[in-house]
This record gives sequence, C-alpha cells and structure tokens, in this order.
Amino acid sequence: MRLFYAAVLLSGCTPNFWSLRTGVLGGEVDIGDTDVMFVSADGCNDLTMFATSEDGTALLTFEVAGPLVALQEERQRLQTILVDEREDFTLTLQTGQQLYDESCYGGYYGYYGYYGYYGYEEEPGPGREEEEPIGPIVTRQYTYDSGEIRMNLTAKKRRWDLYSDPVHVKVLLEDVSMIEEENGSEVFIDGMMFQAYIYQWYWW
Repeated sequence: MRLFYAAVLLSGCTPNFWSLRTGVLGGEVDIGDTDVMFVSADGCNDLTMFATSEDGTALLTFEVAGPLVALQEERQRLQTILVDEREDFTLTLQTGQQLYDESCYGGYYGYYGYYGYYGYEEEPGPGREEEEPIGPIVTRQYTYDSGEIRMNLTAKKRRWDLYSDPVHVKVLLEDVSMIEEENGSEVFIDGMMFQAYIYQWYWW
C-alpha cells in the first residue's frame, strides 16, 4: 500500500488599510419635523471625530480620551471599543450656521497647507454696512443620553508611529438618543456610521 501526502496551503489577507473608506453612511438625524443629513466626516488628535451637513448647519462631534495612544503602546493593529460602556466620552449635536469642522480646527479648514477662516472678508461686500459674523453660530445643542456607540480602530501595521501614520477610525451609532438640556427636547439617530483617517494634531 502506498501512502500519498498532500500539502494544502491556506492563505488569507487582511483588508488593505488604504482601501478603507471615509465619510458617512446613514447619517440621518430626526429633529422634530426636520431631518438633518450628514454627508462628510473628519477627525484629529486622540481622539475627535465629527460629521457635518453639506451646508454647515449641523455638526455631530464625538470625543474620547486616549484610544490611539493605547493602541500604539500595545502594538495593536485592530481594536473594537464599546464606547457607551465608558465614562470618558462625549457625543454632541449642534445646529446653527458655519459649523463645518469647528471641532478640530476651531473655525479653520486645511487642505495641503492652505488655511482660511470661515466668514472672513477684508472689506464688507456691496450693500453691506457691517461684516457678516465670523466663525460658527450655534443655536441649539444636544448631548448623548442613551444608545450604543461602537468604535473600530485600524492601524496601517502593527508597529506604527503615533505622529506619522494615520489610523482609520470608524464610529457606529445605534438607537442613540440625544437631549437638549435647556428644554429637554430629544433627537434620535437610528443607525449611522462615520469614519475618517486620524492624525495627531501637530502633524498638520
């Protein structure tokens, strides 16, 4: 009797870091009779994430302390955090005007070294006696009350540099309720995901 041995090589791959998407999926927020839709996302530091509406009238900001440092110190590449089980996070929804990326840039926006300030003009436009307000105008603010928040972190490799390599951050919200403290009004996010690549601030 002859015995034949066959070797089978099983191989697989992890998702390509650079193929991970950014942006917003299902970014609809119910505010009374008005629906707000978020269309873009960004973030910075360790860790701030935000999503904005197209016209800058709504801003959703998520902040939590220290996940990138912990990921880097533990030499991990992938990590999932159940954020709503922690106490050191904030989730805020603001409505108003010119909100855009106020969370990271303080009213500034940057792209390949170019920076500008929203609403700034050296001279008032024709027919205007005064300059328009500079910077964001917040009319209403809601804060997290209940619901599930899950955060996925993906580093490019196991040994990555905290200040040179970006980390892909994905934040998932499910059945989230937010309340306006002044009058107790409530808004809901049934399901939403927003994601971006995060650098430490002084990389800019």
